[in-house]
Amino acid sequence: MNEKTLEELQDEFNSLSRKRMKQIIELEETTKELVGLAEKVYERSPEYVKVVCLSCNGKGTVDTEEGKKIRCQVCQGKCFMWVKRFQEVERANGS
Repeated sequence: MNEKTLEELQDEFNSLSRKRMKQIIELEETTKELVGLAEKVYERSPEYVKVVCLSCNGKGTVDTEEGKKIRCQVCQGKCFMWVKRFQEVERANGS
């Protein structure tokens, strides 16, 4: 059996690590593009309305019990959310 040397294994490991990092960066870029496109869809859609985040009151951060400021987990620091409009359905009895 022809086993790889330590140097060959390290080279293969480093090569795969670089490949993985490149894919992570590409995925992050694609995710940013998708989020931007979703924002445009929501802006133009009559079904959605932009509201101030109720968790952070539009600040993008919240205070922890220890007094530290952290990014709002509800709006992800954007200070707002897109929510689907409520449409009242007509009742069968006409009221």
